[in-house]
Amino acid sequence: LEEANENCYGILLTENISRVLPTIRSRCQIVSFKPMSRKVIFKQLVEKDISKEIASVISILTKDMDEAMALVEDKTVIKVIELAKEIAMSLESDNKNPIVVFGEKGKFILGEPKVYHHYFLDLLITLQNDKIKYILGKKDDIVFKELMEEKEILLSQTIQINILEKIMATKSILNYNINLDLAYMKMLIEIARC
Repeated sequence: LEEANENCYGILLTENISRVLPTIRSRCQIVSFKPMSRKVIFKQLVEKDISKEIASVISILTKDMDEAMALVEDKTVIKVIELAKEIAMSLESDNKNPIVVFGEKGKFILGEPKVYHHYFLDLLITLQNDKIKYILGKKDDIVFKELMEEKEILLSQTIQINILEKIMATKSILNYNINLDLAYMKMLIEIARC
């Protein structure tokens, strides 16, 4: 970049331009590409006979159609989706404790690569956002429409937001070298206290 020869070009790719040093950015011609629309991915998945719920969920996890198809076929992703749904809806029930649900059904995720943990927390965040939208009556942009319509949302908007903050705090430390089991337990205990 400092002393490039004539007709010599380098291509740098990033998903987060703010993480590129200003001195590097100043020497670059920045070209931004828009990711594939969530609606386009959803539509293409439904056209391939994927259920609307799975298509809706997968369309929030990726902006790439090839990756979307790989996620649909990944049994661990399907298990992660079910776990996120179980934990999110256990918060709305007096009969289920999210800590117990995670202990019974979520231990499999601890042995999985970090990408599945990102999916899991992204799905929990999406579910909390869906609950808040549902409470506010903004039902058009809900990802888990069927789940929101079949289950009763009991907690107030304030509590839903507090839960969302706890999940997002856990998501923010996920890239560090942490004990995932302890991080999840801390998050679930804090959520249960809400």
